[in-house]
Amino acid sequence: MKHAMLVRKGLQYSLSGFAVLVLLLSAPWMMFAGQAVPVKPKYEFSMAADRSDARYNVGEKVVFNAELKVDGQPAENVRLPYVIRENDYTSVTNGEIVFTAGKAAITAEFKKPSFLLAVVTMTETNPARKVINGYAGAACKPEKITPSMPKPDDFDSFWTGKKNEMANLPFNPELKLIAEQSDDKIEAYEMVLNSINGAKVYGYFAKPKGAGPFPAYMEVHGAGVYTLTPGSVVSYAKRGVMAIDINAHEIENGKPKEYYEELKNGKLNDYPHQGRESRDTCYFLRMFCSCYRAAQYITSRSEWDRKRFVVYGSSQGGGQAFVTASLCPKVTAFAANVPALCDHTGPEAGRSAGWPKLVAYTNGKADPKQLQVSRYFDCVNFAYAIKARALVSAGFIDVTCAPGSVYAACNVLAGPKRVFDTVRHGHAHAPEFTREVQPFIHDELGLAGDVRLGALKDLNGYFPFNPPPTSEAWAKRSERVRRQLLVTLGLWPMPAKTPLNAVIHGKIDRDDYTVEKVYFESVPGFFVTGNLYRPKGKKGPLPGVLYPHGHWEQGRFDDSGIKTVRKEISIGAERFEEGGRSPLQSICVQMARMGCVVFHYDMIGYADSLQIPRAISHGFSKQRPDMNTLENWGLFSPQAESHYQSVMGLQTLNSIRSLDFLLSLPEVDTKRIAVTGASGGGTQTMILGAIDPRIAFAFPAVMVSSAMQGGCTCENASGVRVDTGNVEFSALFAPRPQGMNSADDWTKEMATKGFPEIKQVYAMLGAAEKVTLVRGEHFKHNYNYVTREAFYQLLNRYFKLGLEEPVVEEDYKRLTKEEMSVWDKDHPMPPDGPDFERKLLRQLLDDVDTKLNEAVNSAAEFRNVFGGGVDIVVGRNLTDAGEVQWAPSSKKNSGDCVVTAGSLRNQTHGEELPVVIIEPKSCKGQTVIWIDQIGKAGLFAGTAGGKEECNPKAEIKRLLDAGAVVIGVDLLYQGDFLVNGKPVDKTRRVSNPREAPAYTFGYNHALFAQRVHDILTVVAFARKMDPKPKSIALVGLKGAGPWVAAAGAQCGDAVERTAVDTSGFRFESILDVHDVNFLPGGAKFGDLPGMLALCAPDKLWLAGEDAASLSFIRRQYAQAGAEKEFVAFPGKETSLALNAVGFIIGDDSNKGK
Repeated sequence: MKHAMLVRKGLQYSLSGFAVLVLLLSAPWMMFAGQAVPVKPKYEFSMAADRSDARYNVGEKVVFNAELKVDGQPAENVRLPYVIRENDYTSVTNGEIVFTAGKAAITAEFKKPSFLLAVVTMTETNPARKVINGYAGAACKPEKITPSMPKPDDFDSFWTGKKNEMANLPFNPELKLIAEQSDDKIEAYEMVLNSINGAKVYGYFAKPKGAGPFPAYMEVHGAGVYTLTPGSVVSYAKRGVMAIDINAHEIENGKPKEYYEELKNGKLNDYPHQGRESRDTCYFLRMFCSCYRAAQYITSRSEWDRKRFVVYGSSQGGGQAFVTASLCPKVTAFAANVPALCDHTGPEAGRSAGWPKLVAYTNGKADPKQLQVSRYFDCVNFAYAIKARALVSAGFIDVTCAPGSVYAACNVLAGPKRVFDTVRHGHAHAPEFTREVQPFIHDELGLAGDVRLGALKDLNGYFPFNPPPTSEAWAKRSERVRRQLLVTLGLWPMPAKTPLNAVIHGKIDRDDYTVEKVYFESVPGFFVTGNLYRPKGKKGPLPGVLYPHGHWEQGRFDDSGIKTVRKEISIGAERFEEGGRSPLQSICVQMARMGCVVFHYDMIGYADSLQIPRAISHGFSKQRPDMNTLENWGLFSPQAESHYQSVMGLQTLNSIRSLDFLLSLPEVDTKRIAVTGASGGGTQTMILGAIDPRIAFAFPAVMVSSAMQGGCTCENASGVRVDTGNVEFSALFAPRPQGMNSADDWTKEMATKGFPEIKQVYAMLGAAEKVTLVRGEHFKHNYNYVTREAFYQLLNRYFKLGLEEPVVEEDYKRLTKEEMSVWDKDHPMPPDGPDFERKLLRQLLDDVDTKLNEAVNSAAEFRNVFGGGVDIVVGRNLTDAGEVQWAPSSKKNSGDCVVTAGSLRNQTHGEELPVVIIEPKSCKGQTVIWIDQIGKAGLFAGTAGGKEECNPKAEIKRLLDAGAVVIGVDLLYQGDFLVNGKPVDKTRRVSNPREAPAYTFGYNHALFAQRVHDILTVVAFARKMDPKPKSIALVGLKGAGPWVAAAGAQCGDAVERTAVDTSGFRFESILDVHDVNFLPGGAKFGDLPGMLALCAPDKLWLAGEDAASLSFIRRQYAQAGAEKEFVAFPGKETSLALNAVGFIIGDDSNKGK
């Protein structure tokens, strides 16, 4: 099954993929075959057209195949009503489908160019009578769909008149510098412009510093009443683009949420239909004029390059993109995702109108005034004048902006266009289109073809989460992200759980709870410290709660003082002068009073946990040469990073061991364990919940966000957030109960950016009601009384504490620092400082080596532990290498061979590689990918200037003589990537001045990994070449050997033969985190020999390794039953290349010479 769609409460959730789709219904009853049955089982439904592209000709029949399973078993004799609508407007057939052996089909015939939409309906029989629809769509010659009504005769003159009114109107731009978004390279501003009839245009504007010239970009937005943020324009300015982003409404940005709620429910309520009786009062008149005004302004600036101006929008914004491109001929290209405002008069031609259904119809008849007015605001009529290049998406199951309405507009575009069908999706940002639109915009702006040449991502970036469409897809994705966390945090394999040797002492007795001092060993000699709160007079088993604190100045000992707490009381953030001075103690005391056992433990570097001081664990800013050594290294060093040793990893290990401690207490209920913390403690809450299934309820406070991901070194580790982020981490907790909150900080947009996606995952798993967002944008960053109260209610509910609600926090007597501290003369503080830091990392390294040495004894365990780890280290495998397109640019024929130059475009990842393909006179079916340390120029003799002539080197000639096709490539920052021809000697870093590697590599792949990705892209391309090769081989000699070794580990059986010269390279020998071959985690899983061993059982030729490494690799080949497929080269370097070639073509005559 290819696609399906569910609609609930008017919201669309696009579900797609080859896997079966799951409906998890929260209501207790559903109607099947006329009878009410309990809906406790899991129902899996999918439906799709019988052609993958869902396209047909007039007179052809489409078969919509549906499948239904109940608890994994095919449904039998289940009847469901269906309807098929033409252009989502006219019913062409309806009835019931009957599922036999889990399958059913609906057939319909196309009578004319149109769309057909199949709708299968399921209705719950509870009082809510909720209707759930499943969709599938198909198209017949949509390019032949014509406008429903002609363009008004005075359409052009009407809009020309409006443009003339604005022609001499001064912009009077009000530009207010946004200091925190501006730097020495860009300027970002809040912007206000004058517009028609005294209106204002509100938005953001940003540009690179200097006089230009710069290309221009404009963004317009979808329906709704909300604020914008400057993130988009800032991002483009950093890439050398002048950018403008405008609010669809005449409203200011950056106001409190109440401001927009009031507008939405008042002045702007049902704004799309306001004034639609007259073209002079229609709401869209001001909106469209604002679009033109913004375009007019940005193209009037002297910095514009006069060549490139791109506009992008989605839904309502997609319609505005059409309008802007029509009214402003300076627009050179535009992209529109599922555009609204198209074909308002569609019902006149038997088609559904696009959003917002501007014309009211009564008994099939249109309001005559509205019908005429709507034509002046219809993208169909604007499209006639558009000459700019266009990329537009149409969703085949879009019931908001029906695909027929989109095609009606696209079919009259005057310029070059591409309509991108999202067959599997409705009104959504389809992943397929997202992958298309970014390269389109970048190409039209003249930006580098490869997105990796753009700005690096950092912790302040944008981290959207796009949930997979099915539970099966989510299961696969969640496994990988969870493994990514474990691997990058140094917990794969998990360190040995040695005895805790817990010490509990110094009990303090309060009226209804006690507090004790605790310390135990996370690993031998490394201590976790904290306080244990227990209720009095309660019989077990009792719920247990872990409480990791955030970055309060004194940590567990924090006391905000009387002045601060009084201010908090005045704004409603706290209740009591005494207890409110320590929100940390407040929550612990309250949970104990509720009957929970609470362990409040220190973050590394705070309170009693001082073995690694705060200046290092949280304040690290400068690399320490004395710690960057090949032996006995310290944190943040290249060696620590190459073994995935980090403060964040240590803190996470402490959290796991704190959970072990809590569960070791006899009175604690192992099935009722919660964790909560705020800020940095929220990060630990989120991470622990994601990786440890023993947690039953989590409440990460003020941390889950698609914006800032955590600013401290304790919240960052290399590799942790590459291609993922905190929102997805939170989703990993599903379907277990979870709460979170928002505040006036980086979490303030969670209600619209992040939480809906988390809830989508919960809904997909049948637990939509088990995730809660506590709104609190009127408070600053906090874990205040209001948020704590929300947590208490959830804790009471999910753990069935039986307390009367609301559960109200009461005052208490705070503990002093002396009463909380675990260290005293009888319990002395353990060793600390640099020597302890070195010893700890060495100890952890030895533990990992023990675990890895156990894994090498089994082929399956080696593949699981080493292979699972290397997969994350490299960050991509052949399965997810991406969709690749070949674009040849030149061809030269020398008689002996043909050299074709061109580029490989990785459509999935937005990457582009310069490539040469050398074909012999007679091809025999083998394709050899030759990776050279200088790029594709290394395949040719006398090509210092990088020009590909038909003069291959001797080893390449030998491959050609053997009938092999040879592919050469410039990997990232090789050859054609270089502006001045000089190879890079250092990798890039983010602008954060602190030198912790995780600030760069926690969000971006290392250059080494990116070059491996490039090799995988070429392999993916080679597999689909025409004619398809009989076999693929991979060669990397000298400096290219390590890249090929890593790629070979990730290629599976796609590469038959691999030849590698490592020259003895080792990741652990690199002493600079910005060395071009630095790779976080690269040394952990056996270093380069570990990657080479993962090439088993495929044929491997190897040079440059010592006896011990060869023995290790040979052992894995033997365990895979392929010892004969491993060849070690013992000969001289002068014969190395030709010997490798002999191995590749199967000629062993030079073996060992």
